[in-house]
Amino acid sequence: MKKNKKAVLSLKVLIGVLFSIAMIVFTVSIFAKVTRLSDSSKDSFYELIRMIEDANKNSDEKKLESMPLRMDKDTFIVGFTKKEETLIFNNEYVGSTAQGTTIETNKFNKGDYKGCEKDNACICLCRKLKKEYKEWVYFIMCDDKKLICESFDNIDFNKNFLISRHKELRKIGDSEVYGEPLRAVYANKYKDSVAVCEFLNEEKNSCIPVEYLNEDRAFEGMKELAKFIESCKELKIKEEDNYCGCGLFDFDYYIPEGYGVKLTEENKDEDNKGKLKLILRKGKKDTEKEVLVDTKFCQYEISCSKFNCKASPKYNLKEAILDKNLENYDFCQGGSSGNFCDEDYKNQITFVKDKDNNICIVRHDSSSQGKVGLNMEDVNPNLIKILGSPTEIMGMEVGDIDNSLEIPGCLYE
Repeated sequence: MKKNKKAVLSLKVLIGVLFSIAMIVFTVSIFAKVTRLSDSSKDSFYELIRMIEDANKNSDEKKLESMPLRMDKDTFIVGFTKKEETLIFNNEYVGSTAQGTTIETNKFNKGDYKGCEKDNACICLCRKLKKEYKEWVYFIMCDDKKLICESFDNIDFNKNFLISRHKELRKIGDSEVYGEPLRAVYANKYKDSVAVCEFLNEEKNSCIPVEYLNEDRAFEGMKELAKFIESCKELKIKEEDNYCGCGLFDFDYYIPEGYGVKLTEENKDEDNKGKLKLILRKGKKDTEKEVLVDTKFCQYEISCSKFNCKASPKYNLKEAILDKNLENYDFCQGGSSGNFCDEDYKNQITFVKDKDNNICIVRHDSSSQGKVGLNMEDVNPNLIKILGSPTEIMGMEVGDIDNSLEIPGCLYE
């Protein structure tokens, strides 16, 4: 009888052990499925690479390659060109009913993705997103030890790109697409590079949108400049201030090489006489493409000596010409202390608003005599700080903060 009890007890122990082992195996398998990329997702990523290689071989830019790309949930693919180290992505974030929809700025740095060679184009597939918040920008990295990156020796992209199925990287206006496991992806040859996209420019059946094609792109960029100036009119100036800073406009990003913008006053059309007119320039010649902005043409001139900086408005001017060599109009975004240039935010232009609601472009007397930038740590991000004559610290020119001039930033309503 005792032997039978021992046998029953041993059998129960054995069943318990087997059940525990089964539960461990089941849990591990579930965890592996959650944390690993599926084979189909990895295979689809490598198929995307093959499609890019096929597009690069095409001599005809009109020939379009396409494929259905399969992506696991909460994964994203990022591509970097040979020279562009940074991708800026404006993310659509849907909060609570009270918050509504807000826009977050995300920054991808090529150096954060192991396997991306510095001087080569590369493409990466990542599952575990890691965010780091700094100076109002989210830096997006990959915390997945099995991050997959492939570099190309003889292929370059026309621009950096992102393909996302991650809930925290929603494309503005395309919030319903991000969650789909399958989506169409396209690639075509463009000059000496390959363009990759999810959404085609239907007019040309190409991954290159109209605004990125030569003069069309330049004109679209000039219209963005006009919108920026108009948006400055909506900002608020304090009663005790005569001027306020509107922020920076990234001229290099919106206006392609070989094009420029002339700012002048409309004097032909009687209905719009006196308004600011933007004229697109190709090389050194004006084109017929123009945009009017409902403000006067004016210039806010900064002059810095060894001891201080002075500012004065100019309203009766003939013109101001902006091109890739911005000269006295090129400003930068300040670093963490606001007294030196952030390398990623150089060659921009800035504007101020006066009490009559005129928006004036800011001009300084010498690009080597101090820098203009925004101190992102300040409560008001539109604060413009004009620094005095620079001194060299550790091989870097730093403006004299003791001889600086500050223009208060405009306030949001």
